[in-house]
Amino acid sequence: MDADIRVDTKDLDRVLESLTAPNVGKTVLNYVRAMVVMLVGHTVRSKLLGQVLRRRTGNLIRSITASPRFAVDGDRVVGSWGTHLGYGRAHELGFAGSVHVRSHERQLKLRTASGRVRRERTRLNFALRGQKTRATVRAHDRYVRIWAKRYLRTSIQEKQPALGYRLRRALYLLAREGSVPSVSDIGAGGSLL
Repeated sequence: MDADIRVDTKDLDRVLESLTAPNVGKTVLNYVRAMVVMLVGHTVRSKLLGQVLRRRTGNLIRSITASPRFAVDGDRVVGSWGTHLGYGRAHELGFAGSVHVRSHERQLKLRTASGRVRRERTRLNFALRGQKTRATVRAHDRYVRIWAKRYLRTSIQEKQPALGYRLRRALYLLAREGSVPSVSDIGAGGSLL
C-alpha cells in the first residue's frame, strides 16, 4: 500500500514564472523528497505507536518507507511512501473476506469465573499441572472484517498546512540563494512545524 504526494505545478505557475532560475524542477523534486520523509516520520510517530493501530511486533512500523523513486509525471512530481505488508493495506483500506488460517498450536487458557479469588485459580493450575495445556488447531478458512483505519491518508490531511509552507520555503530558498535547496534545507525533519 503506497500513498502518493502529487504536486500540481499548474497551481504554481504564477510563482514559477516570477523565478528565472533553471533549477525549479530540481527544487520541486527535493521538496517532494522532503515531504515524503516528513510524512513517513509523522505516520510512524503519530499513527502507529498505539494511536490508530495497537503495536504488537513493530513490523508495520519498520515497513513504512519512502520509495526511492521520485518521478516527473507530465506536469506533476510524484513521490510515494507506504508499506509492502498485506495487513498494512487491509488496515488502511479496510477488508472483508475469507482468509486461510494455517495449522498451528495454541496455548489453552484456564477459564475461571471472574469473581473468584486468585488463590482458587492457583489451585486449579496446580491440579492441572502435567496435563496437556496446548491444543492443535487444524487449517481452516475464516471470515475476517477489518474496518479502515486510514493511518496513511490522515497523515497527509494533518500535514497539509506544512506541505504548503515548505513548498513556499523551498521556492524562497531557490530565489534567495540561486541554487537548489537540499532536503534538509527545506526542513524534512519536522522541526519547523
